[in-house]
Parts: sequence; C-alpha cells; structure tokens
Amino acid sequence: MATKKQPGAAAPLAAVVEAPLLPDLPPAVIPHLRVRAFRAGHRRAGRAWPTEGVTVAVDEFSKDQVLALMADPNLSVDLIGAVE
Repeated sequence: MATKKQPGAAAPLAAVVEAPLLPDLPPAVIPHLRVRAFRAGHRRAGRAWPTEGVTVAVDEFSKDQVLALMADPNLSVDLIGAVE
C-alpha cells in the first residue's frame, strides 16, 4: 500500500533507493522532476526550492542528488514522463 508523504515526515531512504522509479531508467523516460518545498527556500542538491514548485530536467542532477531530493521530507517531488 502506498503512503502519501507528509511535510516533516521522514521518507525511508532505503525504500527510495530500492524503488524502481528512477535509478535504471534513461533520462528520456523520466526527463523532468517537479519539485516543491513545503517551506520556501529549503535547500537540497545545491538549490533553494520555492513553495510554488519548479520543473527541472533530471540530467541537471546526479543520481545521488535525485535520490536525495526524493528522500527529503521537506520536498514534494513528482516524476514527469516524456511528453509525446
């Protein structure tokens, strides 16, 4: 059963690392992330994230940075697939 990540709730890093969401998919499959901070200016992966959210290209980050973004309990991260 999937659970919704709540602001301030710690996401288990092992679950994120083992999840087949991103690690072995080429950038063409998941080319973008939509990142939104629950608190304005929260920093992760070398950036300050806004509360209104921003769409960024996956290839701007290393795999470890993407996993850190996804595991951060103060961020909401959506995977955005290729648009046809």
